[in-house]
Amino acid sequence: MKNKFTLLATILLTSVALNAQTIKGEVTMGASYANDVYYGLADQSTQIVNRSDWDISFYRKSNMSTAIRVNDGAGIQVYEASNDISKWNSIDVANIESWNLLYNSDKDWQEGAFNNASATYGWGNYNIANHYVNGTIIFVLEYASGEYVKLKIDNFAAPLGEYNFTYSKLVNGVWSEDKKVNLAHKTNPNNLFNYYSLLNDKAVNPEPVQSKWDLKFTKYVTPLSTNDGSIVMYSVTGALQSDLIKVAKTETGNPTDDTAYIADINAIGYNWKTLSGWSYVVNPTNHFIKNTSTNQIYKLVFKTFEGSSTGKITFDYENVTANLGTTELARTKFEIYTNPSQPKTITLAYNSQESKSSPLNIQIYSMNGQLVHQESYQPTSSFTNKTIQLSKLSAGIYIVRVQSADKVESKKIVLK
Repeated sequence: MKNKFTLLATILLTSVALNAQTIKGEVTMGASYANDVYYGLADQSTQIVNRSDWDISFYRKSNMSTAIRVNDGAGIQVYEASNDISKWNSIDVANIESWNLLYNSDKDWQEGAFNNASATYGWGNYNIANHYVNGTIIFVLEYASGEYVKLKIDNFAAPLGEYNFTYSKLVNGVWSEDKKVNLAHKTNPNNLFNYYSLLNDKAVNPEPVQSKWDLKFTKYVTPLSTNDGSIVMYSVTGALQSDLIKVAKTETGNPTDDTAYIADINAIGYNWKTLSGWSYVVNPTNHFIKNTSTNQIYKLVFKTFEGSSTGKITFDYENVTANLGTTELARTKFEIYTNPSQPKTITLAYNSQESKSSPLNIQIYSMNGQLVHQESYQPTSSFTNKTIQLSKLSAGIYIVRVQSADKVESKKIVLK
């Protein structure tokens, strides 16, 4: 076990040493920002996709999530037309001014426009008997082209990881025949979302696998304050980040500590540039980008932004993990595991390169949040195993939380 930790730290630190040079990054979104560009910092990979290729997307990484987003960057607006699903056949776009306009969150991928409707889960309600979320809302999508589509999410079969939805297009003032679609999470298993084009009647895949991108350069809608203090929803151009990424920003120097990194997907956002006359001025802000999957940290500074004529953006970045990632990479590590041959016991593997090891505070919680076990342990060496006997606890699922100074790890365990 000790050799495994040492080898891991050696590999990671060697890797960052080899990647310390400044890299010149460049993406081009095209005239009027017509394309989205996915960018991977580790290997400078880019994938350019036509933003109009998709209309709605379904978060597919968890069967506990019901997130459905609209392609607001393409100018598609989504309305809650009715909370009475029986009115499906009587929806009339002449009433659109009375409907609620819904928006995606620009901070969380798992809060889409459809999740902001009036049902318990936005677009539907949960059935505890079969763990389905059943749709109760009728939506209408309005396209920049003037086309309309009505849509209802029939259900999300959580145990199966499958969405079922129905839609119809308005053609010459008449709704077309309903089309029913099944879309499963297992499709595109390494992606953040599954995507569907309602106008083209097909599932599409405009997103690269998550290991290949960190930043998505795109258009999106965000709330902005006006001079009179009111809030308007406005389309902007900038960078959203993968849900594996956290970002800290500084005007000078390094982040103060790990709490400076935030997971909001618009942490980089759009305001690293300012319109001055007919051109843009780029702010010299330092963006420290941490990939929580690989534990690599990059320092990125935008250099130029050419605006809507080309959509070209340039930036410099470098891998700074060796300077900023020591604590995350090598100084303190925990592993928590159970042993089938020893019922109701867990083993904590601890490895630290601190000159003086901090005490470990070990807490175990039931799934309803009750603290059921707690103890402290002072490691006597930089590497040790600690076995904890939990025979007094009932069989079931628990959360183990281990803290050493400012390092915290939590893991779900099953006691049999």
